[in-house]
Amino acid sequence: MKHPLAMLAVLLISALSSPAQLRMPAYERTVLPNGVTVYTLVKKDVPLVTLKALIKGGAESQPASKAGLAAITNDLLLRGTRNRSADEIAQDIDFLGAAIATSSGDSANEIDLEVLSKDVREGVSILGDLLLNPTFPADEVTKELAQAKDAAKALKDRPQSAIAVYARKFFYSGTGYPGALVADEESYARISRDDIAAYHRKQYVGANLVVIAAGDFDAAALRSEVSKVFGAAPQGEPYVWKKVKALERPAKARVLLVDDNGSTQTYFRIMQPGISRTNPDRIPLLVVNTLFGGRFTSMLNDELRVNAGITYGASSILDQGRLPGALTITTFTATATTGQAVDLALDVLNKLRTNGISAEQLASAKAYLKGTAPTGLIETSGQLANLLAMFSIEGLNESEINDFFARIDAVTQADTKRMIETYYRSDGLTFVLLGEKSAITPVAAKYSKDVTEVSITTPGVAIGAVK
Repeated sequence: MKHPLAMLAVLLISALSSPAQLRMPAYERTVLPNGVTVYTLVKKDVPLVTLKALIKGGAESQPASKAGLAAITNDLLLRGTRNRSADEIAQDIDFLGAAIATSSGDSANEIDLEVLSKDVREGVSILGDLLLNPTFPADEVTKELAQAKDAAKALKDRPQSAIAVYARKFFYSGTGYPGALVADEESYARISRDDIAAYHRKQYVGANLVVIAAGDFDAAALRSEVSKVFGAAPQGEPYVWKKVKALERPAKARVLLVDDNGSTQTYFRIMQPGISRTNPDRIPLLVVNTLFGGRFTSMLNDELRVNAGITYGASSILDQGRLPGALTITTFTATATTGQAVDLALDVLNKLRTNGISAEQLASAKAYLKGTAPTGLIETSGQLANLLAMFSIEGLNESEINDFFARIDAVTQADTKRMIETYYRSDGLTFVLLGEKSAITPVAAKYSKDVTEVSITTPGVAIGAVK
């Protein structure tokens, strides 16, 4: 499942229509004696409550040799506790008419439960039971790991999904970033029930736990219930975020070629170092990226789709989290037009560097961002809970919403020039191409002598050998 935190930057520019000003609703933050952090935000318009629990660590906290351990542990919370079997968990949730989901990201695991306001007390009880009392039944562990292995293998049948994991592993390999910890059938095979139980004992403790409630409820009563249920969590040791160096730009361009024999299309990505969610450049960079490849009428999409007609869509992804992410050009095209498409993408990048952003373009981007702005972020209890999760994990606060329009208005052409010079560079690029090797090898060689080749049929998400 796509991690909710990973979607927030996208939501900032693609939500609903814009009000005159944005305002984050008031919320309260408290800390229980055992270290559990509790956020409560009351929103009375709809009789629903979103309950969200975050466990700090995520993929970053798992051993490199056992990628997928964090996600598997989190998913298995639904497969049995000391008080409920897997079937009973499902029945209790169905009886309430509730919805539940688990997810795992680079920096946190999550479990979300949406309940009717009248059932919020029972919802807190269920959520606490799942988080604090899982038993990890051996048969359920075996089943979950088998399904994860099968899913990892099946992903390679979907090139649009496969390129994402190959690109992620190749780009972050050797950096110490959790992005390099890509789960596959081989890493799942190294995970045991003992690993899962030990990971839960270490990570699922009060010092790492954040409980969020957003929606229609009595705040004092809910805080009392949360305190009673989650106050029982062992305090444990707080997870210490790993200290890693800034993403370094390679000294020269490099290419990963993933051979998908018989493919009639090439999926490709052109990547370079980006920024974290708290970087002071995040708003001016968002403005530039909107014009470059962040909307349908972007420079990339106009050139590759509208003018050249060689793809159904081209975009630029600004990946941000607690740690810096990648700035990525992504698209796909027919095998025969692979070279043309890559060349055109690079031409658009070079034009951006040469021509910069005009006053008219800047005004257009600002209007677009404000006109599609984040009322979607504060419209539902789920969206508000996601914001509070982002605040907790990534060190932001309500000013991210309250000052969003003002920060957009403050971006100048000089700011956009600095963004382009700093982040939209043409040197040290990372290219990832997935397609028919015999047809696209000459294309790969055109962009770098440093070409790494791997077959998509090789078990796991392998990197291969430099050719």
